[in-house]
Amino acid sequence: MKLVKKLYRFLFLPIFKKIEFILFKIFEIENSISEIENSVKFLSEKAGEQSYIINNCITDLEHLKEQDSTLQYLSDILPEKSYLIDQNSIKIKELMFELEKNRIRISSILNEVNNGQPCIYQVVPVLKQGDAIGNYSLFIDEVLRKNSINSKIYTYQNNIEGFICGNAKELVANKNDIILLHMAAANDFAEIIDAYPSKKVLVYHNITPSEFFHKYDIIAEESTCSARKQLERVLHKIDYSIVDSQYNKIELLKLGCECKIYINNLPVISKKNENEAVQCNITKDEGYNILFVGRMVPNKKIEDIIDCFKIFNEKYDINSTLYLVGSFDRESIYGQKLLAMCSDMDNIVFTGHISDAELDVYYKKADLFLCMSEHEGFCVPLIEAMSYQIPIVAYKCTAIPDTLGNGGILIENKDPQIVSDIIHEVLSNQIVRDDIINNQCKMISRYDPEAISDNLLSIIKDIMEV
Repeated sequence: MKLVKKLYRFLFLPIFKKIEFILFKIFEIENSISEIENSVKFLSEKAGEQSYIINNCITDLEHLKEQDSTLQYLSDILPEKSYLIDQNSIKIKELMFELEKNRIRISSILNEVNNGQPCIYQVVPVLKQGDAIGNYSLFIDEVLRKNSINSKIYTYQNNIEGFICGNAKELVANKNDIILLHMAAANDFAEIIDAYPSKKVLVYHNITPSEFFHKYDIIAEESTCSARKQLERVLHKIDYSIVDSQYNKIELLKLGCECKIYINNLPVISKKNENEAVQCNITKDEGYNILFVGRMVPNKKIEDIIDCFKIFNEKYDINSTLYLVGSFDRESIYGQKLLAMCSDMDNIVFTGHISDAELDVYYKKADLFLCMSEHEGFCVPLIEAMSYQIPIVAYKCTAIPDTLGNGGILIENKDPQIVSDIIHEVLSNQIVRDDIINNQCKMISRYDPEAISDNLLSIIKDIMEV
């Protein structure tokens, strides 16, 4: 019995324990194998999903390659197609103009307008009160009617409420009539005016060169470029021309104009308001009021006005204020540039478009008119400022010397330091200021409505009698 116990203890028990250990390890291995199988199954499922995604990506990639190939093909042919579309568009427009010309010729033959009495037809692309062209058109119409001459304004867009005018697309005229074509921008009527048997007169207000709008307004750049090309074409279709400055006459001559050119200045139309009470932001309490009137557009060089004012304000009069009066697109590239220049100053005021009654207040309270414009066909605000006896400092270029004459100080150097010194001299020296005002009183007679009316009638009669 003892022998059996010893055998069990020293021989069999170790063997059993080893077997038990082996069995335990086998159990662990089986569990591990099971976990591995589960992991493999999970990874297999995920791999299947990823494989599906990868296959989809490969399919999408193939589609993208096809699209890229298509896009490449389109990019190769689009310039050619685009050119053909543009050419066809031009041809269609030319055909439309030809059809319109034929309609005009037929209408002119079939219709006896105004019972054979000559009529003056003015054609303005857009008729609006407050701008130089609109005001001049209305002035001509009034002068002609007062002198018993048949007159009517035709336009593509009438912005004057209550004023009756004709649709430019429906104008019919005969050989005894006169058509006054106003141009300061592109005008579709210029393409069909040669179809009329009437005497054709270009009223040229000048077109701003397109380079002023480069980097600021691509639409304005393209439209002014197109307008100048149209101007060159229309010069071969007209019989006479009327301009409002010597500068505009010289420009037409340089473009090859061969017809007779008359000069008739624009009249000074009073903005003075004696009856209506108007509230404006301009005061006369302290400090000088520097004024500019006009659209806030690149050729007016508003940035130069701001630079000059900043120096004057810092150097001579910390209480001075600059008022920039006129339509202003704050969201445009140029508008944002101007606002950035004034971000640290609260004494530079952009009024935006205002009424004539409000403009009257600004003129009355201004101490000096400052103009740094680099392109003007006439510049009506200069004669308006003279009518209010406001000293003027203006940059000498284009039509400005002709319009201003000796009614202000003409400068040839735009250095802000120099300009600010000149402004200070004009404002602080009573003798200089009085001399300017005296000269303005003489100059303004050139723009007297009666004198300009007489000259206009003389031009119209001369054209009618030829």
